[in-house]
Amino acid sequence: ACIRKVLQCIGGFKHADKLRLPAAATISATAYSMGSCLAKACAMDTLLEAAQRDTPLTLMTDATTKKGRHYSEIQIDTGDSRQVGLSLREVEGGTAAVYAEDMDAALDELVDSYSVLAMADSSAEDRQKLKTSLLLR
Repeated sequence: ACIRKVLQCIGGFKHADKLRLPAAATISATAYSMGSCLAKACAMDTLLEAAQRDTPLTLMTDATTKKGRHYSEIQIDTGDSRQVGLSLREVEGGTAAVYAEDMDAALDELVDSYSVLAMADSSAEDRQKLKTSLLLR
């Protein structure tokens, strides 16, 4: 009912009451995914700006274990007092190899999200070059 009201009042849909809308759970999941993708693309844009200024980037990692569950957190400092969060998530184990795999996956997700939004025609090779250039900073 709320979404129909928004469509009528803000969107200008005169017959919103006759539209078949997706379930609230579907809308919520879609909004969350879109927000996550946009946040990652924005983070990548910030990192690319720093790279163009030839500012050295600092990779910062942290990990903790709470009640037997392992968590990994990764950030990059752009050198101008801005920190970009790459990931904060639960990982399978507390070994260095697991954390290295998590960092690799976080960078892949960052580059992929940016590529989808800003480089629509990019190939897997283009994305790998972007990831490599980011790691070399």
